[in-house]
Amino acid sequence: MNELAKFDASAFFQNCNQIEMFFENAYEKLRHLEDDHLVDLYGYLSITHKHSWKMQCAILVEAQGRVKKRGGREAEMEKAASEFGIGRRSMFEKAKVWNIFFQDEEKDFISAGTRTYRFDPLRIL
Repeated sequence: MNELAKFDASAFFQNCNQIEMFFENAYEKLRHLEDDHLVDLYGYLSITHKHSWKMQCAILVEAQGRVKKRGGREAEMEKAASEFGIGRRSMFEKAKVWNIFFQDEEKDFISAGTRTYRFDPLRIL
């Protein structure tokens, strides 16, 4: 059985709804958390933000690929970008971030001479 046949879009979006419900209900619970729990939650939300932004980039790459597969040109790409509430340039730039830094996870090191630096593009957010 191929991977697509196993994928359940309904369950996927149900998980997204549960995440949204968590955030909607979390505000009133903050006052009940200890100080160290607030620090932990803040750190967790930073990670969540990074994954959310990274996923948006991946979604835009997928959308771009679908437009290109259908033979779409600038007008079609502009229309696709507008469906996400952004311009074509923003769509291109976020897709470019994905293609440069995340498409091949082994590209996360930058070499400068004899030194190697780990680069996390999401740290700039």
